[in-house]
Amino acid sequence: MAQKKNVTLKDIAEDTNYSVTTISHVINKTRHVDQETRKAVLESIKRLGYKVTATQGKRFKNKALTIGMVIADIREEFFADLIKYTESMARNMGYNLIICDSEQNPEKELECISLLLNKGVDGLILAPADVSQKYPLLKGQNIPVVLVDRNIETENFDFVGIDNFRSTYEATKELVKHRAKNIAFIGYSEINYTIKERKAGYKTAMLEAGLFKEENILQVEYHSSLNNKSIYEFIKSIQAVDGIVCGSTVICYEVLGCIKEIFPETADKIRIITYDDNKWYNLMPHKVSAIKTPTVDAATVALELLVNKLEAPFTANVPKKILLNYEFIKRF
Repeated sequence: MAQKKNVTLKDIAEDTNYSVTTISHVINKTRHVDQETRKAVLESIKRLGYKVTATQGKRFKNKALTIGMVIADIREEFFADLIKYTESMARNMGYNLIICDSEQNPEKELECISLLLNKGVDGLILAPADVSQKYPLLKGQNIPVVLVDRNIETENFDFVGIDNFRSTYEATKELVKHRAKNIAFIGYSEINYTIKERKAGYKTAMLEAGLFKEENILQVEYHSSLNNKSIYEFIKSIQAVDGIVCGSTVICYEVLGCIKEIFPETADKIRIITYDDNKWYNLMPHKVSAIKTPTVDAATVALELLVNKLEAPFTANVPKKILLNYEFIKRF
């Protein structure tokens, strides 16, 4: 007899035509959902036989199960929100959560992983700092791992994120469509998976439009006190700059300050695109367009993948690469 397939949040979403985010909010009570929607979701859960994890602490061999989480930079609003949603859902599902910030430092990341392993975590959610990083410690421990937001080229782990190449490619094409010609890209080093993909998307769009110039790309170092000066001099060097694609919200913050100083009267003529939509963008006189990652979905899917591995540790499966839908919020 074939083994019965475990029902997932995605199955509930397809059955009800509501998003995974909404399904998660109903189950984990992390946000208000109207009565009609809640009723439809709960009926689908019952009909399909989805097993809602009990809220009491999960235990295995008299030991409470603990999930470790290593994020790349807590300054980024995406990671702050990812922590918030993951912690809330993990707690409601009965799992402990220990969080570390690698500060986009590959060496510190390995120290964080070592610390979590010494604490006896049963599974790990990881946003890698380096696309070429290797994890011999994880292989030796044989614990389930799910990568979120950042992928790597050296190992095959489950991955949850968005298509960074395509999202930047499409956003850059929008700038070109609106007659921007001197478009710059500012990001960090390409050891960062998301920056590598975003730069490639920008470059492809600019090449197709016949507008690509290598000198219009700037890559700065994480946590460098010289970044503001480097960005300032870079923007100033581009003749008639009319668009800037920022690799992160931290870089976007620096860019906005620089263009206001360089072009005090015409800064709002430069179209800005960045990643992750922040609340303060709507309060600014300079309109910032954003590529928004569905943070709740990322947290939900990553946690569900990991919990499935924890609850069925001897089930063999092929590593999954799940690309979530992103939203381009255009403000020009």
